[in-house]
Amino acid sequence: MDHFKIEVKKEVNEFLEKNIRSTHEEWERIQSEIHEKKKKTPKFNPVYWTVLVAAASLFLFLSVTYIGDLNKGTSSSANFSIPGLFTNENLDKDLYEGKELSIGVLGKIPETYEKQISFQVIEFEQFTVKEIRKFDAIFVMKESLSTAAEKQYTKVFTDSTIPFFFLDSNKGAYPFIDENLEYEEAREIPYHDYYATGYLVTVDGEEMTWTYEEKNALSTIFKTIEKVSPKIVKSETMNK
Repeated sequence: MDHFKIEVKKEVNEFLEKNIRSTHEEWERIQSEIHEKKKKTPKFNPVYWTVLVAAASLFLFLSVTYIGDLNKGTSSSANFSIPGLFTNENLDKDLYEGKELSIGVLGKIPETYEKQISFQVIEFEQFTVKEIRKFDAIFVMKESLSTAAEKQYTKVFTDSTIPFFFLDSNKGAYPFIDENLEYEEAREIPYHDYYATGYLVTVDGEEMTWTYEEKNALSTIFKTIEKVSPKIVKSETMNK
């Protein structure tokens, strides 16, 4: 510190000592008050927080609106949409759009988005070659798999010439076309976890099978039914 600063500091200290008098207790009180003020939390300001919440809400609203506009695909040169986030794009992109189908169901009717699909529950008393000929296909649901695999129904699967689909089963069609194999004794298909299996014996004696891994396989199954419909014969000869 240079000589000038030393002299200034000395004069300031002398002035304070001559003109400001305080006891030791007073200095302690002053320091204590200063310390307490530092520890005090700021008072709640309702106006400040109201404005802050309103601003945050406005920001979120504008953000969602902006992303929603992007999803409309207004730009022809770039696509900024987020598939399935603000629309039903992920639900209807693979839906079946073919002809109307009538499907008999052993068990509970499954849920589907397609409007042109007509389901009808059938009882096992109705599960005969003659009775099911009016359907485009038959669904065997999880709760009916074991009963459907009983030997008295084997010929229904092998002689009906319409496709059958076994849902929530990874055992294939074997328990249903082999009268000596019970469903519980049938083995799972190794190295796979199929959601459904389809089976059809055509009027020409051709045996066809399909497997479906995805859980939302119903739309794909409907497409399969439409595709094989030329191989399905519905005539009076089936009454014999």
